Parts: sequence; C-alpha cells; structure tokens
Amino acid sequence: HADLDIIVKMIIYKCRELGNPVTEPLAAYVAQTIVNEDSGKFYMESQLSEEEAKDLAEKVIDRLQETKSPSLNTIKLQIGYDSAYVQQEYQRQQNITNLSHESNRLIDEIVSYEPRSGNDFEGITMLYKRIFNYLLYKNKQHILGNFSAIKLTQTISNTIEREVAAALESVLPRAGLRPFISLATPEKVAQLCELSNIVIGIRLFNRDIGKGGVGLESFDDIINHPARNLINELNDEVAEIMESSDNYTIYFNVLSELKEDAGSGEDIQLYKDELTYKRQFLIYILELKSDVQISEQNIDDLQKKYVKEITELKELIGNKSS
Repeated sequence: HADLDIIVKMIIYKCRELGNPVTEPLAAYVAQTIVNEDSGKFYMESQLSEEEAKDLAEKVIDRLQETKSPSLNTIKLQIGYDSAYVQQEYQRQQNITNLSHESNRLIDEIVSYEPRSGNDFEGITMLYKRIFNYLLYKNKQHILGNFSAIKLTQTISNTIEREVAAALESVLPRAGLRPFISLATPEKVAQLCELSNIVIGIRLFNRDIGKGGVGLESFDDIINHPARNLINELNDEVAEIMESSDNYTIYFNVLSELKEDAGSGEDIQLYKDELTYKRQFLIYILELKSDVQISEQNIDDLQKKYVKEITELKELIGNKSS
C-alpha cells in the first residue's frame, strides 16, 4: 500500500527523534491495527486523506512510546522473533548460494574445457590447473563462508595450496587425466565432487594425526564451541519463566476469592497482558530449545561417525600421513 510506506517512514523518523527507534515491520504492523474511531474500521482498509494519514501516524507513534506496555512488548517480541528468523535464514541461504555459485563456475570451467587430444600437453596442463583451482576453493570454502573461526592468512593459504597439490597428485596424477577427458559431462561433475571429498578427507586425516590439515579445525574445536552451552541457558530460562507464569496463574485461579485485594480492573488487565507476554516468550524459548536439541543430536551423531571412520582409517593405514 503506497500510503503505508509513507506513513511507516514518518513513524520511524519521529520515533528515532524521540529516542525510541523502532523497526519497519513493527511500525507497519501497529499502523495496520489502529482503528479509525470515526468510521469504526482500520485506517488502512481504505484510501487515506492527508489528514487521516497524519492522524494515524500520531496514534501509532503514541502507541509505540508505551515502552512498558506488556501488550506492545508482546507484539514486539512476535515481530522481532519472526523477523530475526527470516533474516538469519535469508543470510544463510545467501551465503550458501554465493559459495555454490563460485563452486559451480569453477566446475563449468573444467567440464567445458577440452584439450585437443590426449597428447595435448598444454591442454592437459591447463585442465589440471583448473581442477587444482577448484579443489583449492573447496578446501578454503569453510573459511571464506565464515563457517570457521580460522582466519585465512597468507601463510595458511600457501600451506593449504601445498597440501591440496600433494593430495591431488596422489589421487589423480597429471598422467591420469586422459580417462577423465573422455567422460560425459555428468560423469565429470560427479568425479570432481568425489575428488573434492577425497582431498578434504586426506587433509582431515592428516589433521587428526598432526601431520597436516592446516586451516581445518579439529572436531573437538568445533564441538567445544561456547554455543554448546546454549541448551543449559535455555533450560534455566524455561524454568524461570514457567515459575513466574505459574505465579500469575495461581493469582487468576483465586481472583474471585481476593475481592478488593485483587486490585483494580486496570491492574487485572495489566497482569493478563503480562501473562500473555510470558507465555508467548515461553513458546519461542521452547521452539528455540527444540531446534538446539536437534542440532545437538546431529553434532553427536556426526562426531560418532567421524571418530569411527578415523579410527578405522588409522587401523587400516597406521599413523602415516596420507
């Protein structure tokens, strides 16, 4: 709605002036829930005159200044939670898309390049270099995508290059490229993905036995991240909110018996709004806790699988670097 955009900008600007900045989704939501007393309908249900738009903006601004209002805080909580989730998911997907785009570009450069023949030394060399560049990117991807606490210094970058070059030479020597050239495009792509996994696997194994794998974090470093304590903090939060909510519930259960000690009608409404806020907060905390528990289970499963495979590899080839 064109009018809504203008009104929201006006509200955001004024609230910032008053020292109480608000988000665009919150301003837009409140603007759409204000009723025009003259018509008995929501302001935004019809085209607004300049005077009505100004009147609506003032009412929304007044409403947003009620910083101690539990009902307004409930709305803020709902919009803040949903907006944060959408934003985080968008950023995550955008990061994955950007990384995948570069990875696919490097794959395209490889599969679209065709040496003149199996004896074309320069062509084979160029193809080998492109495969190396792809593998190098895949081995830096976790750092470039900010999935790692490790910083990509020049020293680390140079060491990764040496390790990837050595791993590539051991898995696919230059002379072994001729069979690869004759493959169809889908088979080439599958082979490249498999090659990438093998090279990273070699470096992970070497990292585990302390003979390489620079730029790769150990599994212990990953699973001992400070965020692993989040589940305990959430459990404490849940217990605290449930105890507080129970106190409100006890009050409402004996409300009729309290009579004049129950407080004014305004007090009772305030307590209802506070309980609504706490229950909404509890719902979000429990949702977050459920997501964290799933993540914790996935981490535990991956750790068991990783330890099992590393142990079997060590038994198979000993502690020699791959």
